[in-house]
Amino acid sequence: LNLNQNISIVKSNPIYNRYFAIYFNYSNEILKNQLIRRGISLGVNKDLIIEKLGGLGVVSDSTIPSISWVEPKLLDSKYNVEKAKTFVQNSKVNLNDTSLRLTYLNDETRKKVADSIKDDLALIGITVNLEPKTLDELQNQVLPSRDFDILLFGVETTSDPDRIRFWHEDAIDFPGLNFASYISNVKSRGVILDNKVSRINEVLEKGLSTLDKNLRKGYYKDLVEILEAESPATILYHPIIESAVNKRVENFTLDNIN
Repeated sequence: LNLNQNISIVKSNPIYNRYFAIYFNYSNEILKNQLIRRGISLGVNKDLIIEKLGGLGVVSDSTIPSISWVEPKLLDSKYNVEKAKTFVQNSKVNLNDTSLRLTYLNDETRKKVADSIKDDLALIGITVNLEPKTLDELQNQVLPSRDFDILLFGVETTSDPDRIRFWHEDAIDFPGLNFASYISNVKSRGVILDNKVSRINEVLEKGLSTLDKNLRKGYYKDLVEILEAESPATILYHPIIESAVNKRVENFTLDNIN
């Protein structure tokens, strides 16, 4: 297409209300270990993934994009093989003769991402078996039963930073979008009976209960900070859409696509 003089290749801006991530199933004994999850998060080379996708994406580290007015701050999310190995080793989890399934939609793009993740995790001592699925299998088998170890999946968000349908405990059961079945260990700061309410649930609920932007900003900064530390998922990238257009079509852009 690039050599065809009648064709223009048009790219969109990054689609910030969509991101792809890998989710860690908390029902898996290995992935219950926070150090393993942190090791995986630091051991995935996101820049290499974008390279393998032909540049059709921008790296993302947070469930709330970097362009948001929340201005999410991450402390330790950059690719670091040695640090990732240290987390895995310090977990004391015996990974000998053990493998994890990486489940994904069986198409060319997801296969490139899955292959890259598999190679990255091999470098930190984690063996991954690829498990491609059809769309029907994902929708009707994998997601309803949460039948995966690691799930490569994309979600659509809104421009608002609210993420209650992705991380709240009430979203664990299908059709909820808390794919990891994530329950935070960070408890509420308030005086609550038996202190059973997680800080994640609290900030998600409070973020929806007020219009005060400064208060909301604080809640969602807490959300991002806790998700980074506990790593129920590794956010990978926002996609970029590419389209081939005949040059007879004038003024075609993807600037406002969402």
